Amino acid sequence: MGYVTRGKGVAVHSVSCANVQNLMYEVERKIDVEWARTAVETFPVKMVVHTADRPGMLNQLTTVLVNEQTNIRSLEARAEDGRASEGAVVDMTLEVKDKKQLERVVSAIRRISGVRDVERVNHQ
Repeated sequence: MGYVTRGKGVAVHSVSCANVQNLMYEVERKIDVEWARTAVETFPVKMVVHTADRPGMLNQLTTVLVNEQTNIRSLEARAEDGRASEGAVVDMTLEVKDKKQLERVVSAIRRISGVRDVERVNHQ
């Protein structure tokens, strides 16, 4: 059940919680609440990864994403511009569940040999 607090929004308690009985002196502040029963929501995150241009790099990147159960919405890999460059750029949009999952993904990508930089790109 929910209880409308003064200045802190709604406090959610189990109906078996001992505090619930103490809150019932103002019954008009009680509201019914329930947890959402929908599938886990995700949000899109656009990232750019700068890497060495070598065989197997894309496989290692996607393996990290599979291991973190992160879905790929889009992915484009290309060689970096410039004759002297031996690097590649991977633009991707991922579906992540929360900030912790995103941090794990970025950390795992940074540990891949040849990854030079990982940056999040804000949608505009």
